[in-house]
Amino acid sequence: MDLGYKTLNNLISKDEALQKQAASEIINTKDIKAYQILSEKGEFLFDFIKAKIIKNLSLAVNKENLFNLFEFMKVYSEDFKDFILNSLSYYNSSDIEKEALKLLSEGTFAQKTHIIEYFTKTKNKLGVDFAKKYSNSEFLPLKRASIKLLFEFREKDEFLNSIEILSSNADDYEKLQAVEFLACYGSKLGFEPVFNYLKQAGASEFIASCLLLIKNFEELIREENDDEVLTIFSSLIYNFPDSVGFGEIYSYLEEDGVFEFLMETPENFGMLLIFFLEKKLKLVLENEEYLIDLTKDEKIEAKKLLEKISYVIKTADLNEVVKNSLKSSFKTENLIAVLLADEKNFDDIKTLLMKTSDNEIILCALGVLKELNGLCDELVFEIENKVQNETVKLEIKKFYS
Repeated sequence: MDLGYKTLNNLISKDEALQKQAASEIINTKDIKAYQILSEKGEFLFDFIKAKIIKNLSLAVNKENLFNLFEFMKVYSEDFKDFILNSLSYYNSSDIEKEALKLLSEGTFAQKTHIIEYFTKTKNKLGVDFAKKYSNSEFLPLKRASIKLLFEFREKDEFLNSIEILSSNADDYEKLQAVEFLACYGSKLGFEPVFNYLKQAGASEFIASCLLLIKNFEELIREENDDEVLTIFSSLIYNFPDSVGFGEIYSYLEEDGVFEFLMETPENFGMLLIFFLEKKLKLVLENEEYLIDLTKDEKIEAKKLLEKISYVIKTADLNEVVKNSLKSSFKTENLIAVLLADEKNFDDIKTLLMKTSDNEIILCALGVLKELNGLCDELVFEIENKVQNETVKLEIKKFYS
């Protein structure tokens, strides 16, 4: 592979002598350009090549060129940062700490991120106050690194504050910031407040993904937390394929055991999700807009998954499943049920419309009824009169014939 830079081509050559020479040249001359290009090309390199690069760059660091690493910190690379962190940790000293503290005040966001990670790696409390300061940074790597350092030293003020925010009257932006903090912090104690917020907020793939950073599906299934599994997966599948990719969904289903769980759970919601998954997979496989994003292997896996689903649901009654889910008190279950409904469910949808105050459910239900020719002006008028939000009222007016 040609990286477009002679030193880098030597760094990944098959000649070990050339590899080591190139690594030494990069470190000794502070070749930040080479490191920048390497970082940009990282996603195209195999993991074993990246590992060899990190090893050679680390071996090229010594006491004489050690402080050159602070220059490389200006480029933040998830792929290659370990050569910097490992080297600084190995030569850990008060002189390094002095320079590190200076950069935490005066350095770039990327340099600050490296330093926070260095203090986390060396279990050094010198970075704690800075981590508190940067735990809300707009530079995502710095934010996440800072939160992880706070967790390392079990600093709980920000953790408890985030939990408090989720149960307060704070706006959605502030609550999502709190969710992200709790996900990065990683304490299992953060799971329940984030899960409760997900149930309140509806089908958010962001909140669902954050929850899985605290507890993954395998752990939830093992603990027999059926409600949590169904709620989190429903948020992900609701947003598939627009903002959640097939690869992610397939991984949860096959590798984390969610598909087997859905087949075995006695909950009506589980069967509803299997029906909905069938609908979504057909959409992907029949629509070139989505199909183009699938690899050859993913297309094969999607077809196999669809065959498995067809076998599972062949004796199930979709209308009965939808009917039961329309009676649920859970918003996302209602939304999915509405999207799977047909003419046989008109009365159930109308009952839901009359009892719900959720604007998203109202607009979704009206849209489905109109699409199925089950909407009349009298119903629209009745729903319009009970809605308080003026913007939603304007949207409802569009449903008049």
